[in-house]
Amino acid sequence: MLLPMVPCRTRRCGSRAGVGFTLIELLVVIAVIALLVAILLPALAGARKISRAAVCMSNTRQIGTALVMYANQYKEWIPREGTLGLTPQTERARLPWCVALRPFLDENASPAQDLNDQFANAPYYRDPARTPDNHKVHYVANGFAFIAPGVIDLRGRFNSDLRRGPMRLTRISFPAKTVYMTDFGDDPNNSLYNLWITYGNTDMSIGQFYDIWDPLHIVLDSPTARIAHRRHGAGANATYLDGHATLVRAQTLALPVTWDDGYYH
Repeated sequence: MLLPMVPCRTRRCGSRAGVGFTLIELLVVIAVIALLVAILLPALAGARKISRAAVCMSNTRQIGTALVMYANQYKEWIPREGTLGLTPQTERARLPWCVALRPFLDENASPAQDLNDQFANAPYYRDPARTPDNHKVHYVANGFAFIAPGVIDLRGRFNSDLRRGPMRLTRISFPAKTVYMTDFGDDPNNSLYNLWITYGNTDMSIGQFYDIWDPLHIVLDSPTARIAHRRHGAGANATYLDGHATLVRAQTLALPVTWDDGYYH
């Protein structure tokens, strides 16, 4: 027996096949997506910053470990300010830190022969948070010489022999409280790099410039500063003379006492 057909009086009885979104529904979906993007983008940016800071911290810790290994192998001597000697006899007398420590960070490097790749194959010297430019070394070492507590020897501005070159760790009073290295500042238009490369394109000639020895190099918010006080938020990553690494606040990095190794002459 056939049942009588009941007419459908509502839209719900019919099939939805072929029926698209209404304009209002589409606008609602777009608004929801836009809201989600607005919420997620800051979180993703923050995650990228944290990731970059973590890579930089890993690098500074590796450099700190290499510094300790270097001291153990070379009777407590460590590299500080680097200067390229004028003669074959003095060429390597004040090894730049990035040349001296590289064999302890890279199995392809040798103490007897530099790679001379201008540090292109040295990712452990690069900070992903730094604005990309021609520099392949993104850290600077402490080459300050002091004549009294907190008083930098200003003669080092004009005479590299009066900067703090290689020295024994045993001469340093407070290695755990003295910064050895921190983030290198930005170099707008590669002005520093273009000047430094005129002195030569070897690892030795390039590496000699990645240190600080002038009070102007640590002045906070100054165009003459050679360190990045706020590379990672409120501060920058730093390696200490005992090999440990941590984040140091910008104001602390600007203080001469932070760099004072306690050896005066």
